[in-house]
Amino acid sequence: VYEALCHYTINYFWLDTLNSIALKFDTTPNELVQLNKLFSRAVVPGQVLLHYLLNNFS
Repeated sequence: VYEALCHYTINYFWLDTLNSIALKFDTTPNELVQLNKLFSRAVVPGQVLLHYLLNNFS
């Protein structure tokens, strides 16, 4: 399994939430909070979050 650190920009039109972003990248909201050193679970359009991209093709 290969992990790459990537970024994701919060999009207003997709109604992004921490939960929906976690689902997109097969992680948990708590992992996103820890990785990005967030003080709350609120996200705003234009905010950039780090996440891991998993490669399960090994």
